[in-house]
Amino acid sequence: MRCVPFKGTLETLMNAFSRILPHAPAKDGGAWQNPRILWGGPDASVRRVILEDGIDLTPERKASLAREFRAGDCLVMLELSGMFGATGRENDDGPSPRVEWTLELLRDVSAAGSSLVSAGNTWEAWESGPPAILTQAIGESLPVSKAYPIGGFLREKAYKIVVFVPRGHEDAVRDAMAREGAGHIGNYSHCTFQAPGQGTFLPLEGSHPYIGSQGKLERADEFRLETLVRERSLSKVIQAMLEAHPYEEVAYDVFQLENASLLLGTTLALEFERPVMLEDVVAAVHRVSGDGDEAKAPVLSGENSRPWGFDEPVTRIAASRFCGPDEVDAARRWGAGALVYVEETYPGRVWRTRLNLPVICAGKGVYDEVLKKLGDALAAG
Repeated sequence: MRCVPFKGTLETLMNAFSRILPHAPAKDGGAWQNPRILWGGPDASVRRVILEDGIDLTPERKASLAREFRAGDCLVMLELSGMFGATGRENDDGPSPRVEWTLELLRDVSAAGSSLVSAGNTWEAWESGPPAILTQAIGESLPVSKAYPIGGFLREKAYKIVVFVPRGHEDAVRDAMAREGAGHIGNYSHCTFQAPGQGTFLPLEGSHPYIGSQGKLERADEFRLETLVRERSLSKVIQAMLEAHPYEEVAYDVFQLENASLLLGTTLALEFERPVMLEDVVAAVHRVSGDGDEAKAPVLSGENSRPWGFDEPVTRIAASRFCGPDEVDAARRWGAGALVYVEETYPGRVWRTRLNLPVICAGKGVYDEVLKKLGDALAAG
C-alpha cells in the first residue's frame, strides 16, 4: 500500500491516470481496460490516494486497509480479482463469497466517505509496469542491449503536433514540449523537425501582440516545429507548448497518425550484448524481490534440481508479469533462454514443463515498485 497526497476531484484524478497510463482504444473490446470509477461521483473531493495492488488481499489485510479509510480518500486497486477471499459460484443459498467480499469492501469505502477506482489493466504494459521494472533491474547489472515487446500487445494512438514559433524561441518551446513527453522515439528524446518560413498577421483592436502593433500587417521570421506525441501526453504537451510560446494567439495543428502508433506489450524481450549466465540473471532480479517468502529467493524452476539450461549461457530472455501459456509460448517462439516472471498460473506451469523452458520467479515485491512508480507520477502532477 502507498499513500499519495492529492488535491482535486475524482474526475481530476481520472484525468491524471489518463495522462500517466497507456490508453486502450475502444476497438480493443474487453482485452484491455482503462481506469474506471467503481464508487464515487466525478465531483467528489479527493485529498489522498491509497494505492493498493490487491494481490492476495486476505481478510486481515483488507480489515487493516479499511481502517485507513478517511473522508476524501480514494482507493485505487491494481488488481480486482485478488481482493476476493473466495471464488464460489452463485447458488440458491445467496450471493457467492466473491460477491459478498466485493460488497463488504464497497460498504467500507462508502461508510468512510471514500471512493474506489480500478486501475484497469493497461498498467501491465506501461513503461513502468512489471516487465519494464524487471528489465530495468536486470539492465542495471547485466549488459542489456535492447528490449522490445513480443507478446500481450497494446497499440496506443500517436499524434503529430505542428506549431509555428518566432525565431529565437524554438528551443524553449521544444524543451517545454519534450518535458511533457513529446518527441520521444525509442531511446531518443527531443525528436523534432523544424523548417524556416515567414508568418503574417495583422493585430486588431483589443489585441496585445508580442511582435508588431495594432492595425499594421506584420511579417515575422518563424519556424515550423513538428513532433510526435502519444495520446496520453497530448493535453499536457499542448498546455506546455502554449505556456512556453510568446504569442498571444498560437497557431498550431494536431494530426492523428496512422503509421506511428506506440507498440507496448506485457511480455518483453531482452537481448544481451554478450552471453550471460542465468545465475547472474537471478542475482539481478533480487533487487526487486521484496520481502515475501517467495520473493526472498528467486528460483529457476524445472524438473531437475539443476533446471534446464542453468549451466548454459543465454543471449536473450523474456520478462513478463505472468508465467502463463501465452507468455511461455511467446518466449519460446522468440527463442528466449528463460522467462523471468512475477506470478505463475497453473497452465503456465504445465506449458513451461512441456516446452522445456527455464523460468525465474521474481516474486510479488515487483508490485511495490509499480505502486511506487505510479505514486511518483501522481505526485509529480
